[in-house]
Amino acid sequence: FSRGELLAALEAHTRMIGRGDRLPAMAGEPPIARWRGRLVAVTGPGGTGASTAAIGAAQAFAADPRYGRRVLLADLALRADQAMLHDAGEVGPGLQELVEAHRLSRPDPAAVVSTTFEVPARGYRLLLGLRRPSAWSALRPRAIDAALDGLRAAFQVVIADVTGDVEGEADCGSVEVEERNHLARATIASADAVLVVGAPGTKGVSTLAQLVRSLLDAGVVPGRLLPVINRAPRSPRSRAEQAAALAALVGDWLPFPTPVPLPERKVDNAIRDGLSLPSALVDPLRGALTVVLDREADALAPGGRPVPIQPGALGHWSDVDEDAAAP
Repeated sequence: FSRGELLAALEAHTRMIGRGDRLPAMAGEPPIARWRGRLVAVTGPGGTGASTAAIGAAQAFAADPRYGRRVLLADLALRADQAMLHDAGEVGPGLQELVEAHRLSRPDPAAVVSTTFEVPARGYRLLLGLRRPSAWSALRPRAIDAALDGLRAAFQVVIADVTGDVEGEADCGSVEVEERNHLARATIASADAVLVVGAPGTKGVSTLAQLVRSLLDAGVVPGRLLPVINRAPRSPRSRAEQAAALAALVGDWLPFPTPVPLPERKVDNAIRDGLSLPSALVDPLRGALTVVLDREADALAPGGRPVPIQPGALGHWSDVDEDAAAP
């Protein structure tokens, strides 16, 4: 039989369905709220301490009373480590259940919060990641996008620990690779700030520059990128040399050519005991991220921030009734 005969038979006896990543809107689906919380993506090459930096960033925002302790640390990496770093006794619910819940419905913020766990010592909540790296194949891109939107509707700040692989179909010709990396690609593309963590030394700075260039090629706005050197040397000269090397490798695309230095601190005991990370590690992240987020807010605000004006600069009220005085 021909292709036309097959399609005619299917049309007569079956019902056409759409693609899995382009499902139609659900009947009775509540309207999408316009307000969304801040999203900060934290990434870096393996072994640089990006997951620890994500914990420090979440702790920094959780200590800020402006966010009312509505801060989430979401483990969106392919090889999820936050469950181990937080000594989570449970394996779920987590990311897989959250994405599955967003496949055919739009859970309310209370339902989204119920998939997370509280971390009392640091003041934020935790979303557990994939139980196995291969579980990415069960996550549909559309459901991932809806889950990210649901997290931002439920929390004021979402710190996302993501993998540094952002290759898509246009880069390698593989749809499967793009879907595998969709967690990182979707998070980084919509993030208000992207924290890129690297290691000190020649190899560390070179790898950091490669990742920064990959993110820029993927379409990340340069103003949202914030490079970080973890376990940075104490010598100002060494820090200046590393900053100069990063600027030479990346170019003039970064508004922060000088990476944020995180000092060498023994955090293993704090991680093991579930305690707060040292302020020497948290405070630099808080200050740098606040600058990036405030600048993004100014750029999105219509007309920028309010500007004080002199009294009378906008005119004055007349004591004469203009309608009565008109002929």
